Amino acid sequence: MKSKLVKVIIILLIVILVTGCGEKRMGSSLEVEHNDEKVDSISNESNQLINRDSIQAAFVLANTEGSQVITFLECKDLEDLSRMTHVISGDGYYEVEYISNQKETSDYNYRETMYEFENMPGHIFSIKGGTVLPNETCLLVNESIISRDSLVEISDRGIEQLADETTKIIEIEKCRNVENAWSLATGVGWEIGLVQYEKINNDMLASIVLVNDAEVKMIDYPAVYDEVSTWRLEDYGQLDPMMFRVNFVAKDSQGFVISMSWNSYESEQVFILTETIDKLKSIEVESGRYILPL
Repeated sequence: MKSKLVKVIIILLIVILVTGCGEKRMGSSLEVEHNDEKVDSISNESNQLINRDSIQAAFVLANTEGSQVITFLECKDLEDLSRMTHVISGDGYYEVEYISNQKETSDYNYRETMYEFENMPGHIFSIKGGTVLPNETCLLVNESIISRDSLVEISDRGIEQLADETTKIIEIEKCRNVENAWSLATGVGWEIGLVQYEKINNDMLASIVLVNDAEVKMIDYPAVYDEVSTWRLEDYGQLDPMMFRVNFVAKDSQGFVISMSWNSYESEQVFILTETIDKLKSIEVESGRYILPL
C-alpha cells in the first residue's frame, strides 16, 4: 500500500514539474486561489467611479494654444459627442463646450498635428477653466464614464529600469528571459512598466505591466521579427521606452484604467487598458494619428 502511494506522489511531482510553465497564473507574485467563477471585475464594492460597461469616449488633439481640442481619424457622430462634458489631459480634468463640426480645407496635408488644427476635419470643443499642453492627445469623456475623483496622480514619468525583483517575477510568470524592462510611470503604491523578452527564433514578445502592491498584471504584444519593422515602423526589432507615454491613470474599487500612447516615426497610437482579475486588457477605445514630418 505504501509503495503504491509513493509511486502516485512521484508521478504527481513529475507532472507538476513538466507542466508548471504551461499553467495559467493569476498575474501575481503571491499566488492567490480563486474558487469562485472567474470574472473580469476585481471587486463588487459600490465605490465605482468608472463605468466600464459603457466607456464611450473619443481621443482628441489640442491646438497650439491648448485652448481647444478636435476629434481625429474616426469622428463619432454628433449625437454621441454632444454628451461629452470633459477632457482628460494628464492629471488634468477640464470641462469642455462644443463649438462646431469643422470641414477639411484644401490646405490640409493629412498630418494630424496642432499645425493642421485649422485645416483638418473634426468636431471642435473649447476647454473651460484652463488649458492643456499644445499638440497633446487627450481623451474626451462624459463625467459619468470616468469621473474626476477616479484620476490618480502620476508622481513620476521618468524612464528607469524596472526593479530586479519585479523582472524576476515576470520571467517566472512568462517562463521566458527578459531582455529589457523599464518603468514608464509611478504613483503611490503602483508602477507601470514595459518589458521586452529575449527573441526565440523569429518569435518576439513585449508586455505592458501594472505593478500594484506586489502584484504584477500584464498585457502581451507578440510579433514576428523583422529587421526593420517588428512592432512599429522602423523599430529595428527593439522597443524604445521613449516612444511610450502614460497619458493618465484612473482607479476605483474595480481596479485601474490606463490611457497610453505608443509612437513610431510616423504615427501615434493611443489606447486604453483596464485591469481585470488576472491581467490587463485593451478595450475598444483606441485611435491613432499620422504625424510624419514633412
